[in-house]
Amino acid sequence: MRREPKIEIPHSFRYDPKASYIRVALHFRKTVLESVIKRPTFWVMCLFHAIVKYIFSATSLSHGVFDKWYLAWKPVSCVAAMTTFFLVFYTTECWARYCELYHASLELMGGTYDYLLDMKVYTSRASKEHLRLISRYLSASVAMLFYELHSDSDSNKWHFLRELGLLKQDEVDLLKLKPTTERITILMGWVASVSSEAHAQATELKHCAGGLREGIMKSCWHLRSQQTQLVDDHVFTVPFPYFHLVNTMVLINTMVWAYNFGTAPSLIWSGLFVISTAIFLGMMELASCFADPFGDDDVDFPLAHWLSAWLQQVCSLVECEDEHFDQLYPPCLRSAQIILGEDDESTFNKVQYFDLDNPSGAGVTSTTRATLGGLWG
Repeated sequence: MRREPKIEIPHSFRYDPKASYIRVALHFRKTVLESVIKRPTFWVMCLFHAIVKYIFSATSLSHGVFDKWYLAWKPVSCVAAMTTFFLVFYTTECWARYCELYHASLELMGGTYDYLLDMKVYTSRASKEHLRLISRYLSASVAMLFYELHSDSDSNKWHFLRELGLLKQDEVDLLKLKPTTERITILMGWVASVSSEAHAQATELKHCAGGLREGIMKSCWHLRSQQTQLVDDHVFTVPFPYFHLVNTMVLINTMVWAYNFGTAPSLIWSGLFVISTAIFLGMMELASCFADPFGDDDVDFPLAHWLSAWLQQVCSLVECEDEHFDQLYPPCLRSAQIILGEDDESTFNKVQYFDLDNPSGAGVTSTTRATLGGLWG
């Protein structure tokens, strides 16, 4: 079962879903209203509405002169209905993509734990330095990926990776010579090379089965495929023609509202116009935030917290020593050891099991064999 890092959900503001409707509605901080009121479009529409309101109600001219400029509410309602449908669909698509990127990000970080744990079990007894080098290159590839999704600054990226101790200066100089699209692949290639070397050394010392190499390589390139999938999902946004259509429909709809609400005699309609416009522009603003969750908006992923917690877990996983391994290891497995055949590339069909107290192997149960086979297979 996939293990994912235990980290907070990507929202910087915690709220009570059972809070009072009025209390929630009157809340302002950490809402899209903060962004809406900073948009010039919102104030331009309010100004246009105020001008129309003044012309139709605050002048001494007869309203009969403007009869031919009145709009019926039925056509306006049709425009609003179509705009609402397209806007809700766009927001839903952006939210679905947001969730997909969220789970893909956690799946990638969780996959690094799985890979490093496997390498620690298989090779750490043979060479701890290989495991450390694997974790450093693997961490550098993931950190570089998230940084590139967050920012386009190339110089700050190298400083960021050096400060974390994930890359040395000669490695940075080498990667700088390569195209941007190839750097993460090169790092994962280094991970695969060091993993293969660590497996070969562990096999030579008879600490690991030779047949595990294929599985290690598959796990390594599965991580690379997860990285590629995350980048592809991030690049594959809602097509611009659809975004342009929704944006235009929202703009036209708010202009029609500004005019039609301005022709109404009551000031209550002005308040309804401001609220309705804030809701429509707020949905567009929220969808735009969902479209790029690797930015700095309130609903974006807390990448700094993610990477900090993730790197701490990686260091703990790699550097923790199994001082009490004998006490924690299952008794049925402590009574068995694996002796590989003469051929290092032999499969588990050739693996022999022996009881430490009974070299003949009579004491080894089928449960022990199955458990060991499951752990090593």
